Amino acid sequence: MSARLKFFRYLIFVPIIYIIIILFIIAVFDPYDYNRLILKRQKRAKEVEYYRRGDIYDRNGHLLVTTQYHYQLDLDKNLISTEAKKDEPEKIYALISNIVSKKNGANKNSILDRIKDDRFSSIFLADKLLFIDIKDIKDEICKAVQADTTIHIKKDKIINALHVTRTSAERIYPFGDLAPRLLGLAYSPEADQRVPDEKNQQSSRFLHLSGACGMEATFDELLKGEDGWTEMLYDATGKEIFKPSLKTRTAVNGQDVYLTINIRYQEILEQQLHEGLEKYGAQSAMGVIMNVHTGEILALSGEMETDKDMSIDQLRSFTNLPVSYSIEPGSTMKPVTALLALEKGLYGKDELIDCHTLELKYSDGRRKITDHKEFTEMNLEGIIVESSNPGISRVALEIGREDLYNRLIQMGLGRETLSGIYGESKGIFRPVNKWSEYSLCSIAFGQEISLNMLHLAVIYAAIANAGNIIKPQILLESKDSIGNSYNKITPQVFRTISSPNALSEMQHFLKEVVLVGTGTEARLDYIKIAGKTGTAEVISRDESGKKITKHNSLFAGYFPADDPQLVMVVSFERCKQDIHLYHYASQSAVPTFRDIVRQILIIPECDIVTKVMENSSDLAILPNLVGLSKAEAENKLTGLNIEYTFVNKKKSGIISDQFPPANIRFKRDQPVILALAETESAVIVEGKMPDFRGLTLKRASELAQIHQISITPLGSGIIYEQSIAPATAINSEDICRLYLK
Repeated sequence: MSARLKFFRYLIFVPIIYIIIILFIIAVFDPYDYNRLILKRQKRAKEVEYYRRGDIYDRNGHLLVTTQYHYQLDLDKNLISTEAKKDEPEKIYALISNIVSKKNGANKNSILDRIKDDRFSSIFLADKLLFIDIKDIKDEICKAVQADTTIHIKKDKIINALHVTRTSAERIYPFGDLAPRLLGLAYSPEADQRVPDEKNQQSSRFLHLSGACGMEATFDELLKGEDGWTEMLYDATGKEIFKPSLKTRTAVNGQDVYLTINIRYQEILEQQLHEGLEKYGAQSAMGVIMNVHTGEILALSGEMETDKDMSIDQLRSFTNLPVSYSIEPGSTMKPVTALLALEKGLYGKDELIDCHTLELKYSDGRRKITDHKEFTEMNLEGIIVESSNPGISRVALEIGREDLYNRLIQMGLGRETLSGIYGESKGIFRPVNKWSEYSLCSIAFGQEISLNMLHLAVIYAAIANAGNIIKPQILLESKDSIGNSYNKITPQVFRTISSPNALSEMQHFLKEVVLVGTGTEARLDYIKIAGKTGTAEVISRDESGKKITKHNSLFAGYFPADDPQLVMVVSFERCKQDIHLYHYASQSAVPTFRDIVRQILIIPECDIVTKVMENSSDLAILPNLVGLSKAEAENKLTGLNIEYTFVNKKKSGIISDQFPPANIRFKRDQPVILALAETESAVIVEGKMPDFRGLTLKRASELAQIHQISITPLGSGIIYEQSIAPATAINSEDICRLYLK
């Protein structure tokens, strides 16, 4: 090789080596601060993956509350223009405008004009869309593109150009207006402030629902989840930059909450309280049904007289009356005083106690304690059975204030029951050193104190279950999105009071109250009930200063009396005083209690009564009518002397649903409710969409759960149409909309 050639070779290597050295210096030492300039031009953001708020179910898996999300659909024109050929964007834009306008009813020309506006690359197409609407739009676009041979862009490229954003959420209640105060309300905070979105652009971001009251607030921490996110990096032109070091976190959905509530019990309780509220002219009605041994709350309801003027949404924002509202319990507290006397052995079984009007002298005057009628002498059982105020007052004087106070403290008065239910009231119970001279006798028959109805249920559960003060519980369990179970209910006993002999005696007293005492209106032929009435005076004054006397009417009891399973409290506040004597518990709270028990016992899953007395002529066994023609069902019910009614007015068809269900006991004067469906669609085929038409929403919800179908109810009443035709193959991703009227 010549010297000249070697010289030229070295001459070439020198600049190459120089460039390599310079690049190394720039890469390692960055003397010109290029990294800062690069980072300054890049945009880093997080793309949020929103969690799903948990659903609420009853103990049997009936869906009580779920979430419906609304979405916004936008079009990224840049993706279309870079992938499509010269004339294709115009055709694609027209196609998208036409399909979107059909779905949301907007003018297609208006949508097309927005798309053609060259000032923007991201175009708003529609909002307030459901997930199923988005799916329908995408499916129709794919079909249209596939059918148009002049469009060569791949359909998945068009779909990628459609950006879906969750914008809002609302809670849906498949059982309509059932249990509004119990379930409560979840709301979304005002989203009027503009915050950076996923690409650091200013927009209104989706805000999650938050529990405000009821079960939504009680279990808000369980129902809430945790958002996920993916780090995104964009260059100065807005294009995404791939970088392996970018981090991501998966969203964690909220847990589904399963309540101890039995929705059938809840329906019965609400219906009977509502009827009683109107019939007895009460200001409020409250009720609790609870398991005597475990503290599981099976139904919890309260209604104010003013509720009729409120919307369901307003009622969902109100408090849970049986838990948050306290009233004087009246004579329902007499058994607590008498139980203490039994423990202490103060009176023999046949020992008589003076029950004449009691006059007491105090430092500031006299007090006369009377009864609704004059009694002379009775034993302790008679005082409870006949509900004597002077009698129980003399018992309390014998017990003494310290011992009575301590027993009521053991019963939990003046404290929450620790149910954990949002908004629980402690009631009123003053320390013994704050008791007036009148207090000992007043408290003995339920005055000068107040407690909520759930607390009263706990007290009567203790009498029924051998003296255990239990924790009332409304959470059965919670489940995550893959079915793992958490927070399973465990019965909790805080303390045990009294003695077995004393409790046994008191249980006998409470049975006698229903058999021969003030609670005889609660008697049923086929089951024994035990309980105690309470009628408490409420004195107020009108605008002129005139004294007005109203009454609180209560009945607290349990059944079956010989093998207690359920405890129940029913109360009506400030009942009207008239010739019907509705202000007395014996004429209002007691018959309501009886009617609730009677209806509970006919529910199929209720096994409290295993054998009904054969001579109980007011009960009948309802045959299975589903599948019969309208005429056949009418003939069968007429022959059995059973009343019936149809929820829809079709002239023909076959029975698609019935209430009560088949083969259970029910009262003959309770009308059977029947639903009709078209003959050819009544048979349900596995894997095929059922015919929901003619069904109630409750029955439809049960069918949907069995077949694992997602439904969205629209309206109220009876289902008259559905978005997915009957007998269509079921797709797990489909949501069938049900239209009711």
